[in-house]
Amino acid sequence: MNIASLFYPTEKIVGLEISKQYIKAILLKKSKEGVFMVGRSYVELEDGLIEDNKIRDKKKFIEILDKFKQENKDIFKSNNIVLSIFSNFIFTNFSSFPNLDYESLNKAVNLSLSTDMFFPDDVANIYYDWEEIPRKMPDRSDIFISFAKKENINGYIDVVSDAGFDLVAVEFMGRSMARVVYNFSENPGIIVDILIDGINFSVAFGGKILFSNFYKMPNIKSKEEFNKFVKNMLIKVVNFYNTDKESSGEVRDIVVIFPYKEKKEIIDYLKLETKLNFVDLAFDPGISKSITDIVDDFWISTFGSAIRGIIPREEDRDISLMNIGTEESFRKRKLMSYIYLWGDILSVVTIFFAILFSVSMFFMNVILTNITAKLSQLQVSVSISSEMKMMMKEAEKFNILVDRALEIKTRDFNLKKIVDDISELVPQNSIIPLIFELGFPNESVSLRVVASNSKTAFEFRDKIKGSNKFTDVKMPILGIDQREDVTFNISFKVINK
Repeated sequence: MNIASLFYPTEKIVGLEISKQYIKAILLKKSKEGVFMVGRSYVELEDGLIEDNKIRDKKKFIEILDKFKQENKDIFKSNNIVLSIFSNFIFTNFSSFPNLDYESLNKAVNLSLSTDMFFPDDVANIYYDWEEIPRKMPDRSDIFISFAKKENINGYIDVVSDAGFDLVAVEFMGRSMARVVYNFSENPGIIVDILIDGINFSVAFGGKILFSNFYKMPNIKSKEEFNKFVKNMLIKVVNFYNTDKESSGEVRDIVVIFPYKEKKEIIDYLKLETKLNFVDLAFDPGISKSITDIVDDFWISTFGSAIRGIIPREEDRDISLMNIGTEESFRKRKLMSYIYLWGDILSVVTIFFAILFSVSMFFMNVILTNITAKLSQLQVSVSISSEMKMMMKEAEKFNILVDRALEIKTRDFNLKKIVDDISELVPQNSIIPLIFELGFPNESVSLRVVASNSKTAFEFRDKIKGSNKFTDVKMPILGIDQREDVTFNISFKVINK
């Protein structure tokens, strides 16, 4: 058991993807041995439910989501999700800033993005976010910017929220894929995601996304036209990126995502026509083989969003196209879950100690009863001589106290007079008494005082010596360095007349 998980319990966050044809979900778990899959599932959507990137029947869509969640409780162990949606209506851009630490870069970027000049629409009508991207030359900081109209995003946010899900982040499929394609850990590469209504091209590097663009499928009547369209768009993206984005280096490898049997035929055609290097999809070595064997082109973007779900929230700086308040509500829910968790733990601990105390008291009572019974049965013989010795010692102590009391009573003793006599000898404003002790039976006086200087201390000592009211004056030798604010002890006896 990981004790740290009690203090920082891990949120279970599902990667949920919504496309025109499917709803897909994957839940992962992370341990010291690596990343493992808890479960995956999908449901096919009927034609026309999503058209032009918009959900046409929200009520029906919510019912499908709710049923999907109920039928896959092994996956939806919590309602928290990272939502991955179409890339079709997502816009992206690239910008460069001076080389700054993250906090300074964050302020500079947000200040720049908050102006209407950066986007083609009013900032009030869009969701936007950014993330820092790798750069081979560390002289500047490059950022990837993503934005989309709120009306397009809100349709998906509304249905998942109404279905009872709690949003952690919203991203697009190109970003989800870039996170898990390990082919581009050393150099930038292109992910070609071929869909039924178009092609999305993403340039990825080191798990980040550097560029993304969707090209809508034209009215194509033959396989040759389709292949030619893919080739032309690919060459266009390669030329654009290699010309405009030199900071991370030129793209070298290409991965094609197409979950159909015609994939090999398309790749062979592109190899022949473009002379580019096409590679098979590869995953991070830290991901278990049990996952890599089943995550194919059909699951790749869902898997990418699920990977984001196991990233600690405080380390997640990837883009999220949603209301900031939604993310804050997730943090509040997480805080409340911590409070409830520790409330339950404290309740259990309190009950445990209450039971333990009750059981302990029961056994202590039994033991005490047994001891009392045993003692009552014993015949304890106490020596009379030992009792007499103890009584004589106590009587002797008592007699000493009585003698002292009688002596004090019979003496001609006046404490006020002693204090007044000493006060007459104190130099004005130069001696401050700290401790006054009076001893019996010889009326010895012990003073601890502070003198303004050593001269005043000696003067006070000499006055007491010269007085006919005190005798046997003793004062320790003062230190060489004791010149001012001298603290010293002096003792003497009172002369009884």
